[in-house]
Amino acid sequence: VAIFDRELHPARFRRCDELRESAVEPLLSPLHGRFRRFRIPEDEKKIDAVYVSAEKTRKYMAATGATAADFARIVVKSRRAGSLNPCAQFRNETTVEEVLASRMISNPLTLPMCSSIGDGAAALVMCSSQALARLGSAKPIWVGGCTMVSGLADASRPNCASRASTAVYEQAGIDPSEIHVAEVHDASAPAELMHYENLRLCQPGGG
Repeated sequence: VAIFDRELHPARFRRCDELRESAVEPLLSPLHGRFRRFRIPEDEKKIDAVYVSAEKTRKYMAATGATAADFARIVVKSRRAGSLNPCAQFRNETTVEEVLASRMISNPLTLPMCSSIGDGAAALVMCSSQALARLGSAKPIWVGGCTMVSGLADASRPNCASRASTAVYEQAGIDPSEIHVAEVHDASAPAELMHYENLRLCQPGGG
């Protein structure tokens, strides 16, 4: 997102017709060692992200009445999608019962509810409408908006996802009800439900 936001800055984009960007996150490959200097050593981590996510999940459950079975259904849905993709890391479907019976990592998060470690990479070509015309048969995806925000210490104020989505909706001139497909953050299964609400794809508590 940082690269995307930077390259879409009008002042930069006016200087060229076409931009190519790529990103990689090697967590399993031999390349990982080359990136260790940018990471916090395991023994220096004070709070693990999984436990932070579990705490947020418990608060969400208390506020909305969501259950562990609700989160398990997110895993089932995602694994079903993975079974249709030959390049997916996990290609076997699962059931709510299997997810709930799996090893507990941090209550209520069982192992399948937590994101796995895996190498990731993405490539992106951005271009102006003039450059697109030269490409001929290309089928473009038009960017309606892009923004970046920072976290706030004041928990009473809207969170990052809420503020960022509001800004992008305004840039694109659309309402959340016009969104047909959304790929939301899911480092843990409950995060997907929470972000449905943060993005205003449903009412609070309706994830």
